Amino acid sequence: MLPNTRRKMVDAAAKVVLKDNKYLKEWTKLSRKIEGESKNRNRIAHFGLISHTNSKRKTETYLLKPSIFNVANQDREYDIKQIKVWQKSFNSLAADMSKFLNNLPAALRA
Repeated sequence: MLPNTRRKMVDAAAKVVLKDNKYLKEWTKLSRKIEGESKNRNRIAHFGLISHTNSKRKTETYLLKPSIFNVANQDREYDIKQIKVWQKSFNSLAADMSKFLNNLPAALRA
């Protein structure tokens, strides 16, 4: 099953459980954030790590680049700076998800 399919199934189940509930609005906002972060996750998961060594400067640079078989994204690459931005976003999302879960009444967590 595709990751996007699982996310959509969880979203649909949450909407059923939270229907007519004050937590639905908060879930909807969180679900949008999850969707956005899943796109970033896919960028990381489907790209490969490339290293470039500059022998004159004695430095090494790392980039995420698409596979040679991924013709749609050949012009894209992500450096460590971008990966660190995504890391902060993932950590923020994890904190938001934990907070949401901890605020739910026990009856809705099962």
